[in-house]
Amino acid sequence: MTWKRVLGTALLVAGLGAGLDAPYAEDPAPAPAPVSPPKTAAPEKPKESFFGKKFALYLETRAGAASIDAFDNQIVTTTDELSQNQIRPGGGKTGQFTVGWTLPRDRGQYLFTFTGLADDSYELDAEGRQRSYIDPTGAGGQALQNELPWWHVRVKDGVLHTTQVPPTWNSVTDDANGNGVPDPSEITYPTTTVDITAPVAKKLNSRLATYDLVYRRDFGGVRYHARWSAGVRYLNFDGSLPTPAWVMADVGRQGMGFTDGVQNQFLVMTQSTSGWGPTGSGEMQFNFRRRQFQIYLLVQTSFLVETLKTDSGSFTYLAGGEAFPNAVVPGEGRISDDVSKTAWNLTFEAGFRVRVAEGFHLFLSWNRSGYLDTLLVPTILSVPANSTQFDQGTSASFVTHDIVTSSVNFGLSFQF
Repeated sequence: MTWKRVLGTALLVAGLGAGLDAPYAEDPAPAPAPVSPPKTAAPEKPKESFFGKKFALYLETRAGAASIDAFDNQIVTTTDELSQNQIRPGGGKTGQFTVGWTLPRDRGQYLFTFTGLADDSYELDAEGRQRSYIDPTGAGGQALQNELPWWHVRVKDGVLHTTQVPPTWNSVTDDANGNGVPDPSEITYPTTTVDITAPVAKKLNSRLATYDLVYRRDFGGVRYHARWSAGVRYLNFDGSLPTPAWVMADVGRQGMGFTDGVQNQFLVMTQSTSGWGPTGSGEMQFNFRRRQFQIYLLVQTSFLVETLKTDSGSFTYLAGGEAFPNAVVPGEGRISDDVSKTAWNLTFEAGFRVRVAEGFHLFLSWNRSGYLDTLLVPTILSVPANSTQFDQGTSASFVTHDIVTSSVNFGLSFQF
């Protein structure tokens, strides 16, 4: 057993010596990290133009018949003489054209709109009233509280008809209550002393135009939608108004001195008005079948700084003679005025739109517009009473009047 132990011990020592002499195995080198390919910069998107690259022209046009409200005007020459006039323009025509550009990504539109209005005919009714009457008995005239109608002027369809029917009160037979005063119910008009018919111009040749440059933008949903606009407006109006009036300040010449349109021509007041200022609108839309059908309501207001000019041109007035009390002397007169003021333009419109195809709409609308303080007309006329006052000339006081229109329009719009 001793030899076995010696042999085991020898083998153990030999094994340990071999282990000490053997070199240590090196740890394996770490695998290199994968190298990602260099990143390439994404190409820059070209910057979109403010107006976009797509052709986005917008066009809209409409036309229709318009009615223009009557102009009522009273012209006082003396405390005893006045003329009550009414002009009714007829056959009005209106049109509108819009061109613009639609911005990309629903950023609105820039629009230029022209609107025109013109008359095609007119009617005129005038009544020349004077605080006087005729008494067949030759008795002295009694004082009257009110002016009585002497002259009647009517223009229709290019035909002028003028009559003079003097008010009459017979102090013997017409004084029903015996108070010696001509009461209104006792005045009669038995005789037509003047009856004239003559052709005249059929229309006033009045033209009104507005030019709007605005930015418009939509907002809202599919069922209920709205849009607003803001910009600037320029207005221009040119026309003429025939104006019957008393052109004689001597009321002692009963019934004399009224412009009948034939023997003594009307005053014709030429009108010229222009102005500019801010404008804005709001529109509410009620849509059906995903905006294929639409009912809309629109309100637009404009605040303008205007210049109004009017001129009668030359007209003939009558004055009493100095040397001969019963003589009548004609004189040449002229009245004019030039005013700068602010004024409003107001519009309400209701209509129905239908989408025929993508970007193409037809619509029918009713429009009510008021161009406030656009006309400048005389309300008090001063003329020389006799020939000694000729150097004083003629003068007048003026007031402004509105142009108010109603129209029915049919139109279409197309978005390219």
